[in-house]
Amino acid sequence: MKLNGITIIPLKQFLEYGYEAENLVQEAEEFGLGAKTRTLGDQELQNYLHKVENKTKSKADVYNLPFVHSGTAISIKDEHGKNYNLDSLRKLITTRPVTFLKSNKKMQHSDRENSIFYNIGLPALKGLAVNEKTGEFLVVDTCPGAGMCKVYCYAKHGQYILFKMTSINQTQMLNFLMNDPEGFFTRLSRELEQRLRIHKGNQLFVRWHDSGDFFSSQYLNVAYAIARKFPQIKFYAYTKVSDVALGKKPKNFLISFSEGALPKEQEKVNLVQIKHSSVVPHQMFWDLVIHDKSNHFIKDENGKVQWKSPEALQEMKRRISKKWHVNIHNILTYSELLKIPEGNRYKWNVIVVPGDGDTSSARHDVIGTYLLEH
Repeated sequence: MKLNGITIIPLKQFLEYGYEAENLVQEAEEFGLGAKTRTLGDQELQNYLHKVENKTKSKADVYNLPFVHSGTAISIKDEHGKNYNLDSLRKLITTRPVTFLKSNKKMQHSDRENSIFYNIGLPALKGLAVNEKTGEFLVVDTCPGAGMCKVYCYAKHGQYILFKMTSINQTQMLNFLMNDPEGFFTRLSRELEQRLRIHKGNQLFVRWHDSGDFFSSQYLNVAYAIARKFPQIKFYAYTKVSDVALGKKPKNFLISFSEGALPKEQEKVNLVQIKHSSVVPHQMFWDLVIHDKSNHFIKDENGKVQWKSPEALQEMKRRISKKWHVNIHNILTYSELLKIPEGNRYKWNVIVVPGDGDTSSARHDVIGTYLLEH
């Protein structure tokens, strides 16, 4: 069956592509693609929204409850000024997102001649959804493998929480996926078809998750089904779920295991053999880069961290080589990588600083990406 020229694949069919991840929830359900969820009662939600508006959220809230932007329609209260209008919030969440594909600064830095980068994302750590059959609010575990990364997660800071529309779009994306995965598949397919027409003659890259992670085998198969449908597009993602990193993948979908996962996930992955990304601790490079008296990086005109000298950069490579047990001759800066044609086997380890793009994780010849700031 087709809708506006896009073939609609029955849910049962694209969940049978056979990509399994043992640590993820397996049972297919009528709602939620098997995600780990819990019902959020109206009173608990009311109490939480009060904290959001008054900025009294605790650290526990950050990790166990979803982010809800204080600028959304939740500010509408009853005549007594006490209770939030949950029907208004429910309507906002269940509205289908206008667009799926985005392009943040890192994606724009990745764009180069004949290459265009897009990203799609879900709420980080926990998301808020509505079971559209029952009307219940649900907390969704969107990052089941997250460990220490919760502390420094970039998707809990900056534009992800400053701008209302970013937060709303991610929440609507999650809710659409949970309630209507077939519709999600069809809408995303339509957008990708449009982008292919717009960027005809260019290589299209799509980062799956600028925030969020694969929370169930069924969801993983939705992503891989999209990749199978569009073999001409190069997809890539970061994950903290070991079975996703180690499992079978479509040829056009690269997965990087991201350090900072739960110990049970970390211990399964050999970073010498598996494509990965790691955040470099400040103490490893702070003495090698230029910073001001307020301990802020001094960046060049392109927004990149500046090394004190060529010798300082070489020392950084030596330290990475020692800590992660990689050949120092195979460590490159991001700029050095872009000068080398892409190979088809793991070889390079790349130092990425603010102002660099995301190309290293989208290349078949890069095994390690080392981030100096997250």
